[in-house]
Amino acid sequence: MTLEDKIKDIRTQLRLAMNGVVSHSMRQKGVNYRLNFGVDLPTLKQMAPRWDKDHELAQSLWREDIREFKILAGLLQPLESFTPELATEWAKSVGQKEIAEITAMHLFQQVPFAFELSFRWMAHPDEMVQICGYLTFSRILNTCAELDERASNEFLSQSLSSMKDDSYALQSASFLALRKFLAKSSKHRSYIKPLLTTFKHSSEEKEQKLYQMIQEELSYL
Repeated sequence: MTLEDKIKDIRTQLRLAMNGVVSHSMRQKGVNYRLNFGVDLPTLKQMAPRWDKDHELAQSLWREDIREFKILAGLLQPLESFTPELATEWAKSVGQKEIAEITAMHLFQQVPFAFELSFRWMAHPDEMVQICGYLTFSRILNTCAELDERASNEFLSQSLSSMKDDSYALQSASFLALRKFLAKSSKHRSYIKPLLTTFKHSSEEKEQKLYQMIQEELSYL
């Protein structure tokens, strides 16, 4: 089956599974794609094994601003040909936070360089790349070992800075990563205590708000 035939087959399967109610609801909520078939993630995951993992196919799918194409691209991209440079290009063009979340779960966290890349992304000037970094790091924290003091301080500095950003999407992604970090171990929680003292006595409203949010989170741990 040629690349063109595979893409034609994917379009056919998506049309058969399309849900106009879901795509309309997403548009009303401000989640806009050039084309959205409204197919849910479980259905797409069931559909994906119909095609072999294929670098060329995944790249072709990712280039299109079609919701389901981007999701399938992350499911069909082979890990061995997914370089750090290509991963960053994908992060820059991810478009929607939904795609960032799904691709972080199914692809970004799976590559052998995911830990280093997530730190690089968190410090990237592009907002969506930063979001991909935090979402990927949140996933990695489920399975990685404790971070040492240097890495912990680097992460805390970056995440706390992002939590003061005006972008809600960036705030929420960085706070998710921080919550996972704090829940990982008491050692992680000890690294944030000096910063909390600074925030507690800060005259900045954002830092006061951060102090309250983090204290509330710590009260559950």
